[in-house]
Amino acid sequence: MSTSQEQGIHFGRQLRISYTLLTILVWQAVIIIAIMWPTIPESIPTQFALNGAVTGYGSKTTLILLCGIGIALYVMHLILINTVPKKAGPQHFFGYRLSASAKTDDIARGREIIIGLVTCVDGAIAILLDVVILCSAFGLPTGPILPITALLILASILVYEHRMKTVRVQLEERIAHKGHPLQS
Repeated sequence: MSTSQEQGIHFGRQLRISYTLLTILVWQAVIIIAIMWPTIPESIPTQFALNGAVTGYGSKTTLILLCGIGIALYVMHLILINTVPKKAGPQHFFGYRLSASAKTDDIARGREIIIGLVTCVDGAIAILLDVVILCSAFGLPTGPILPITALLILASILVYEHRMKTVRVQLEERIAHKGHPLQS
């Protein structure tokens, strides 16, 4: 088995695990809210300070809106992942035009990087929504979840930028050598 096949299998496993975790994160709050709906008080905490203290109250129907936002983000995630090109052709890869001569390994690497970024950001947002929904439903303070979520999203973007920079350098080297194999 070649290295690119092994990387593809490894990425496929990571993708299945991330889809499973994201699905659990999104649907667990919906299921818990549906089960606990009769016991949730009419007035629930809906606004939280950065330290997690409750600063405002609202109707329990706000939980339905938050669950809907979580489901909408999940659906958008699935749509985005399925629109990322898998092979070269007359397509655009997030602003970069793909030529028919583009290497499949380069496209696979770019696809892996973008899917990883989107999954990390969506996972951080799903965790934030879960904590806010469940803390609102049970009247608990959230703790410093908002700054932690912001740091997770920022870290995901920084990792994405670093990985894309290495891909760009490799592509520029390949262009500089005019398609000749690179010597390591």
